[in-house]
Amino acid sequence: MLAFKIPSATDISDTLFCKILRHYLILNWLINWFPDAQIEQLITPMMMRGAKVDRNTLAVKLLQARHPLAQGAMAMIMAAVTAISILCLQEIF
Repeated sequence: MLAFKIPSATDISDTLFCKILRHYLILNWLINWFPDAQIEQLITPMMMRGAKVDRNTLAVKLLQARHPLAQGAMAMIMAAVTAISILCLQEIF
């Protein structure tokens, strides 16, 4: 017999979709309180410039998120370092 749990109202309200929807609705409600001119003057230029992130931060965030491109680059670097150290060890012995 399969056991199956019927989700309660609290389980459903804590899903990721519900959290995103709740934040979206709250944000829309708050934005309606600000004058359009202020949003155009203060927020729109910042959004058009975009976020400035340096390369080190980007590399760390990609590795932390286990991005396939970052993992492949790290594997290639580790393989190259291993190959160079094996070649150096062959010269010594």
